[in-house]
Amino acid sequence: MRWRQSLCLLAVVLQITGCRPSPTPPADEHLVTDLVGRTVAVKKSPGRFACISGTATERVLSLGRGQDIVVAGPTNRGWSAIVDRTPHDIILADSGHAPNIEVLLGKRIGLIFHRNDPNALAKLNEAGLKAVVSQGFGGKRNRIVDSPEAFTTIVDDEVRLYGALLGGAAAKTAAEWLSFTHARTALIQKRLAALPAGQRPKVYGIVGPSSTKTYGHDENLLWYVEMAGGRMVSMELPAHGGITVSMEQVYLWNPEIVFVRQPYAREKRSPYSVASVYRDPVWKAVSAIRSKRVFPIPNGVDYWDRDSEGVLLLEYLAKKIHPALFADIDLKADVKAYYAKFYRTVLGDRDVKAMLGD
Repeated sequence: MRWRQSLCLLAVVLQITGCRPSPTPPADEHLVTDLVGRTVAVKKSPGRFACISGTATERVLSLGRGQDIVVAGPTNRGWSAIVDRTPHDIILADSGHAPNIEVLLGKRIGLIFHRNDPNALAKLNEAGLKAVVSQGFGGKRNRIVDSPEAFTTIVDDEVRLYGALLGGAAAKTAAEWLSFTHARTALIQKRLAALPAGQRPKVYGIVGPSSTKTYGHDENLLWYVEMAGGRMVSMELPAHGGITVSMEQVYLWNPEIVFVRQPYAREKRSPYSVASVYRDPVWKAVSAIRSKRVFPIPNGVDYWDRDSEGVLLLEYLAKKIHPALFADIDLKADVKAYYAKFYRTVLGDRDVKAMLGD
């Protein structure tokens, strides 16, 4: 009887102090902390996925669970169609617009990968749908991206979260991705460690469709350029996201290298291409044009600067910014190996050439 009295006493103490024991999830669930610190009880085998946030579709594909995607966010269909052979019930035109709750319930969605939208998350929770914030950027308000280390930590956290949520073989693949990415990044950083600041060329990035639309302060490309041994000129601007600057500002910066973002294959608008830069008379006085150092930013299953293929982008940028220093890196071979490993897809020489744009 004493053990019963002890339990009763403990319950009274907890009630008086306002403490409550942590809820224990059912045996088929586990507690997961998402990228904004929410604790969510998620099925250990979620089953069917709705990929609503950012690059969720690409993340799930790269970890080998593409067959379980019911609602797919936008991807670069030119390449994602090659690696993703599963017909999805719904393909979103824009990751900012989710299907209505009735549709999600009707599709028996086990887990929703969502952006940080508290109102939408609350409604999903009320409907009994499980949703996690799987997009690290734009997540916690106090999470400041002010260094390459802070940037890579967020990317790593995203992959770890997906591995924990998908479980099984996907968790192992997530760990292998982290190991692969860290090794390639460390190789590049080691070679750049002794590089004087004066030998880091000035880089300008064109978002398009105009040549004066560039990358704001929080864009991923800024950190990849920094990690590849360049100095992104727009880093000094306080504005976030894609921003428009004057051509006079470009002249003042006088970038030594220009990278031009390529649109998704499905986009119908005409991109401001590498050829457009060379043809535009207002660019003739810029250093990068005179030295013929204007390059495309490749895309894969998604934009390389925002999906798990960022490690390939890092290699690509390093080779373009410091060609002599990284001449021995065989990017074409690495692209093939990456797609074989993480997308289970064999790419030919023509495929890789088309992807890299050279």
